[in-house]
Amino acid sequence: MTKGSPEKILPHCIIRSMPDDIYKTISNYRKEGYIIIICASKKLDIYTYVDRNDESYYMKDLTFCGFISLKNKINKESKKAIKELSNMGCELIMSTGDNALNSIG
Repeated sequence: MTKGSPEKILPHCIIRSMPDDIYKTISNYRKEGYIIIICASKKLDIYTYVDRNDESYYMKDLTFCGFISLKNKINKESKKAIKELSNMGCELIMSTGDNALNSIG
């Protein structure tokens, strides 16, 4: 079992294991401010597991299992502070290492 961002996990999933509209669904959730975590799996047996230290082997031909959506709403105090700073003429910049769509909300 593995998990991660859609950009990191979906390209390694078997296409027939994913819903046809998965990218559209993810896009819609992200536009609503949700963070998406993709879950996928790969069946391994003792023979394929032994002596395999190459991550790329394990990250190919994954079976899409589903996704988790999380929403971290901005609190009222933060909204008020942002509005006050903006009204005072401060230039506001949000810096994040996350997907830009995950920062909306």
